[in-house]
This record gives sequence, C-alpha cells and structure tokens, in this order.
Amino acid sequence: MPTSGAQIERLRRKAEAYLRESAHTPPIDQSATETAQLVHELRVHHVALRLQCEELRQTHLELEESRNRYVELYESIPVGYFSLNPRGAICDVNPAGAAMLHQPMNRLIGRRFHLFMPVAQRRRFIEFCKQVCFERKRLSCEVDLGDASDDQPRALMNVLLEGSPAQGQKDIMRLAVIDITRRKEAEQQLKVHEDELRTSRQKLQDLNAQLLNIQDEERRAIARELHDNCCQQLAMMMFSVNSIERCCDEPLTHKVRMLNEQIKRTLESVRHIAYGLHPAMWDTMGVEEAMRSYLKDFIEVTELPVDFHAIDVPRRVPEVISTCLFRTLQEVLHNVVKYAQASRVEVRLIKNENTLSLYVTDHGRGFHVKTMKQSPRGLGLVSLKERAQLLNGTLNVTSQIGVGTMVHVALPLTSGNDHPM
Repeated sequence: MPTSGAQIERLRRKAEAYLRESAHTPPIDQSATETAQLVHELRVHHVALRLQCEELRQTHLELEESRNRYVELYESIPVGYFSLNPRGAICDVNPAGAAMLHQPMNRLIGRRFHLFMPVAQRRRFIEFCKQVCFERKRLSCEVDLGDASDDQPRALMNVLLEGSPAQGQKDIMRLAVIDITRRKEAEQQLKVHEDELRTSRQKLQDLNAQLLNIQDEERRAIARELHDNCCQQLAMMMFSVNSIERCCDEPLTHKVRMLNEQIKRTLESVRHIAYGLHPAMWDTMGVEEAMRSYLKDFIEVTELPVDFHAIDVPRRVPEVISTCLFRTLQEVLHNVVKYAQASRVEVRLIKNENTLSLYVTDHGRGFHVKTMKQSPRGLGLVSLKERAQLLNGTLNVTSQIGVGTMVHVALPLTSGNDHPM
C-alpha cells in the first residue's frame, strides 16, 4: 500500500499537469475584486485540501496500526486459524495452526485439512464443512489431529473446531482450532476419580449395611438372652422369695415383700430393655402390632399423648423394613421427649401401592432443619436416613419453629428388600 507522502506527491503532479493544460485557455477579463475573491476561494480550497490530506494520513496510520495489531495477534495467539477453499484445501494459516500440524506454513498451503485427521473422522469433518457453508453460521465439532504423512507417528491431539463462513468471501471458510487435549485428559482423569469415588461409596454403603445387620443381629441375640435367661432367673427368684415370705416370721415379712417388689421392677426393666432391642411381636404379630405395643408402653412411661393410625398395613413385612421403621419410630420419639417439648404426637403407618410409609408428627418447639446435622438429634436421624437409602427408600424431615416437626420415611415393598441389610 503507498505511503501518505507518495499519495500527496501524486496529487501534486496531477494538479501541475492540469494547470499547464489550463494555461492555453484564453484569459477571462475579471475585475480586481473578482480576482481577489477568486484568490480567497482558492486559498480556502487549498487549506481544506491540506486538512483533508492530514485526516487521510491520520486515518491511514490508524489503519496501519490496527492491521499490525491484527497481524501480531493472528501470528502469536495460541489458537490455530485456517482459511479453507471449497475443496477443503488450506489457503492461509497462522503459526499456531502450522505448529499444531507439525509442518512449516509454506508446506501447508494447498493441502487438504482433513488429511491431518484419522481416516475414521474425515467423513464427519467433510459433513461439518458442508453444514457450515450451507447454514452460513458458526458451528463447532471435536476431532483429533495428527500428521498422517510424518514418518515418526505423533500422538493425536484433541481439538475443538469452530467453523464460520468468511465475510465477503463466499467460498472461503474460516476455521479456528483450539487444542483441548489437556482438557480431555483432565476430564478423563475426573471420570476415573468419579468412578473410584462411586466404587468407594458403594463399598462404604455395603459396609454400613453389614454393620447395621450385625448390630440388629446383636440386638436380637441380646434381647433373646435377656428374655430366656435373665428374665427366667428373675422370675425364679421372685418365686423363691414368695416361698420365703410365706414361711418367715412377721418381722421379716415386710423386708421380704420389699425385696420381692425390687425383683419385680428389675424384671420389668429387663423385659422393657429386651423389647426395645427386638420386640418378639415382630416375628408373630407384625410391625403394626409391635408399634402399638411399643407406643402403649411409651405413653405409660412418658405420659405423652400419642395418636396412632395404621392403614392397609400387611401383616407380613420384610424384616429389614420392619427394623428400619421401628428404629425410626424409636429414635424420633426419643428426640420428641428430649428436645421437642411437644403437647402430643401423631403416628401414621400407611401402605400406598408398593410403598410403606411412616409419619411421625409432634406439636412441639420445632427447629431449623439446615442445622440438623450439627445438632445431637441430627446424628441419629442422619443414620436413619442412610438406613432408609440402603433399602432404596427416603427419609425427609420438615420442621417449623413454634409449630412442630414431621419425619416421613417411605420404603418400597420390593423383593430387593427381602434380604438382610
């Protein structure tokens, strides 16, 4: 492109040639005033031309600076830029693009871009180019790049292609190539870690299920031992004390009677502990009757009104489901007595289609559910939630300050929940 000085010199030569041609024209008679006016207008035009030339020169400098910035950006940016003709051949490329293909820039001109891809991906790239040219808008796709003609095979590079039609050039397509190899490697590593985490979580859940199963088995064994051994021994002790009471003198009768009452209370305590560990009614009467019996004892001990309703509850329920529901009821009622200051409690055991649900609602103080995990009451509920999840169920807690709290656990009655946890 000519410089601004050369343009001015060219205009000056044209002006001198014009004046020489005008010199052969017969002069026109003009007065001094008209001549002065004409000279003034010429000077004005001269100044205007000088200003226009200065503006043109400044504009030219700005365009040159802008072009230099574009060239610098085009050549230094770590994104490959290619211009492809209708045959898919490279007609322009920046240094970053040449580096991606491991070729000098001058050796790339005229070569078809898709030849640097694996054979299996070339057809997809050709269809991508056709779509860009047909829809006349920016589109993107992911492919692998490598130099197929290199004697030393190179690892393929994962790239993101962004194709768009060139403005003002109907048959030219601009192609921006972004190296996403590291991103792909990071995504692959992330996927591996996610798989490992998923496996670890599954192992942890299996271990938790085994621990819960062992815990329930131990509770069952302890309850059986208390019932079959301790309770029987205490009953025999009461029988012996009664025999002594009938045979002893009057001064000892009162003390023997007090001893008999202590043994009776101890027997009731042991039976209550055994029942809390594993109600024997589970095996004979089912979870509904076990809950009724437990709530009856709970009301007698705490004097807290409890309204219990059961709807369509089957008599035979898988033991793991009965255990989960009963432990939930125990834990929630324990929290009600300890924290809620409730005036009454409502318990609902409902079968709906293939799901057995337990609702425990207290009319007490309520609390902020978001802080549940940090509170002592939350630890037990979190454990119960994990137990429910092991059975493909859910446990949800809703609470409102000054109104009360509702705990809802729902467990599917499927064959998958027939086995021990």
